[in-house]
Amino acid sequence: MTVVYARKIKTEQIPVLPLRRKLLSESARELLAYALEREFGLHASDYTEKKDENGKPYLEGCPVFFNISHSGEYVVCALSDAAVGVDIEKINPISIKVMLRFFGKAILSPRDQMRIWTRYESYGKFAGIGIPHKTEDIPCFYREFEQIEKYFITVCSAKDDCSALVICDDDGAEKENDL
Repeated sequence: MTVVYARKIKTEQIPVLPLRRKLLSESARELLAYALEREFGLHASDYTEKKDENGKPYLEGCPVFFNISHSGEYVVCALSDAAVGVDIEKINPISIKVMLRFFGKAILSPRDQMRIWTRYESYGKFAGIGIPHKTEDIPCFYREFEQIEKYFITVCSAKDDCSALVICDDDGAEKENDL
């Protein structure tokens, strides 16, 4: 089973980009700990976070695979019993130069750009290879989410079993979007 958690983080009070990224990264790990406990009854503190030979993070000895991402004011965490990658991006236009470099073509719609970008990035994170220049070398399944206004989320996983997007608000309340 694969499940995705998302949470909005208040970042407007932090004007310095590196500090904002640090807050988002820490918040994503807090979301991971929360989701691990809620979904599987596991405590992240019982495991040591390590990185594999390609730099993909994992929790040593934990039976759950995970991946995290952040963009704008949101963090996401995907949990699964099989390999998984997730990417969230705020829908903003990407330069033609970047589109040509990574995709070999210019895509004009910002929504379509984010759809393709999150697909590539989630696959690279799933496969543990970073941003690839092509996908589909390893069999996988994609699930896309657009429930958060102005954001696009894509999950890439080894199994076609993504069951829900759980959006946590500032007060800890959850809104589950069953698929």
